[in-house]
Amino acid sequence: MSKDNLKFEILHDIEYNPYFVMKDSKGITYYFKAIEETYTKVGGGGHSLPSPLSITAWFLTKTEDANGEQLIFEYETDGKEYTISKSQTLSYSEPAMQEDCDYTPAGDIVPKTYAKSPTLGPILSNVISINGKKLKRITSNRHNEKIEFDFNIGETVLTHYYNAK
Repeated sequence: MSKDNLKFEILHDIEYNPYFVMKDSKGITYYFKAIEETYTKVGGGGHSLPSPLSITAWFLTKTEDANGEQLIFEYETDGKEYTISKSQTLSYSEPAMQEDCDYTPAGDIVPKTYAKSPTLGPILSNVISINGKKLKRITSNRHNEKIEFDFNIGETVLTHYYNAK
């Protein structure tokens, strides 16, 4: 499949969510409607708002040939959250002794000196949350064929293949 023979179109569903459609030189249309969304947030130092939700991937949801035969790809949500880094601040005065001034009730300036001990801030966790997808099933609109997947930790298992001809 040459990239020169592909046509792309970006569309929006009824809720104005973007998806795209690709058509190749053989007349096969590929629909990419399932999405992965990601956001980041910082926690540990008080209230922190997450970053805006971003679409970070599209997944193939259907192929359709010129005769109307379709393969449908169904997904289930696979949400994960990871701590990507931790950070902490150290505040101190440089120079250690600082000159300042104060005022008397009469308005006279009174010079003073202060020192600030080093201060540790809270430990902040930088977290990424990924609302991804796992392939659950592939079906056909013309045949009673179906492939189903099951996921265990660290492995993908083909659990069922139906072919009722």
